[in-house]
Amino acid sequence: MPPAGTYRVCVIGYAPQDGRADYTLSSWVLAPGLSGGNFKALMPGTAYLGGTASVALSWSGLAPGKRYLGALGYQVAGMLQGLTVIEVDTTDPVPLLRNARASKPVLAR
Repeated sequence: MPPAGTYRVCVIGYAPQDGRADYTLSSWVLAPGLSGGNFKALMPGTAYLGGTASVALSWSGLAPGKRYLGALGYQVAGMLQGLTVIEVDTTDPVPLLRNARASKPVLAR
């Protein structure tokens, strides 16, 4: 959990019913080396700036009824070039992957 303190939270609600809605605030702490479940990322061994490539993600061993957050970092010569934040929601019988940039959830396979 983040330390006690004062935080600002921005909520963007698109057309809530009667102009009001209840939201649940969740928080995660990402740290290298944390384990839990089995997360795999399959990607090319070489990437080129300005190029495109496919990355396949999979996971197993996550407790049901929880939400998990992870990050996949892309490095060139040891320098971080990009980061994809990944949320896995196991509260659903078919967990969905949510990419921070995706407009719709992607069905996990």
